[in-house]
Amino acid sequence: MAYKVDSFDNDVFIEDIVIYRPNSIILIFNKQGIRVAYKPKNYDIKNEGLSSFHFSNPKIDYFVYPLMFVANLLKVLGIFLYFCFKYRVNTIIVENTFAAAIVGILRKIGLVKKMLYIPGDWLAGNVVRMGIWSHLGNNIIFPVFDYVACKFSDITLNCTLQIIEERNKFWGKSASNKDVLFVNRLKIKQDMSNVLKNKIVFLGLLRDDSGVNFVVSSLPKIRKSVPVSLKMIGNKSHQELFIKKLAISNGVEKNIEFMGFTEKEKFKEALKDCFCGLNLVTSKESHTSKTIPAKICDYLQYLIPVVVTKNIGPMAKIIEINKLGVVIDPTKENISRAILHVYKNQVQYRNNIIKYLHSLEKEESIVKYI
Repeated sequence: MAYKVDSFDNDVFIEDIVIYRPNSIILIFNKQGIRVAYKPKNYDIKNEGLSSFHFSNPKIDYFVYPLMFVANLLKVLGIFLYFCFKYRVNTIIVENTFAAAIVGILRKIGLVKKMLYIPGDWLAGNVVRMGIWSHLGNNIIFPVFDYVACKFSDITLNCTLQIIEERNKFWGKSASNKDVLFVNRLKIKQDMSNVLKNKIVFLGLLRDDSGVNFVVSSLPKIRKSVPVSLKMIGNKSHQELFIKKLAISNGVEKNIEFMGFTEKEKFKEALKDCFCGLNLVTSKESHTSKTIPAKICDYLQYLIPVVVTKNIGPMAKIIEINKLGVVIDPTKENISRAILHVYKNQVQYRNNIIKYLHSLEKEESIVKYI
């Protein structure tokens, strides 16, 4: 059984697991809830009852967040207990720290024989300004759950060496039974075409350090040279209103499209006209500097060259070496130049991405560790 975050590697993950163990159950989750991504034909499993607790109003969601966190944690416990008892699950792969701690405890008491834990990142120690719930969650609750998940799992599959180092530094010792480095290979998901495109895209949740404000402020200057526009895809956040006001003050509100949350299945259509993907993290202390940003992997799989800052972590070096886009310091001038450069050279960058993705085809599969 697998409990996986809805991310760039869904297809590869499901394909590998199903080929190796066709009787597997795979659940995919995101902010909207949990769904059954794969199950054996003779298993009667419905999506009903798998949705998570949350409010559509972000303000209400924020004030009752601790209650929702506990409620969702208990629901996840119920889901795992249900599958353990009804389907006699022996091995569970978990790509969520809090769920992994729960499964780790189930393994410790003998309800699960083997568990693989996939931590997406390391949140503790982030000094970027945040609310009280985020501070408590990132710096107190998260490391404790991560420690339990690591200690009670058979293998911890980390995507970067920095995550291992930060975890061990936090605890002053090795916190895992067995650490390995693993990232699922990427695959081409967009048509290979030399057609010129004219949309810049930002995928994901807008944060204070996302750097999108630089792009909006630079858009008037960029549009004097090329007719581009900006597309925003992701859940609503408090930063969206700020960006909308900034767009109005710069006279580019008609050149920015807010698409909101978009299912992965619709990415091919949503991204087909995009020539540049953004990840302009402005803070050196962002937790993304320790992991591999999923949005970068999404951009590359849909053959979108990127403009990023050095603050995105290990992927910045890979982007530079393989010429998958442009790595910059986050200033308006640098961003304008980089976007114009990528626009004019988008075909060459797409060819570089295709070459890079083909080079990953021989990367190892997760089934090696099951």
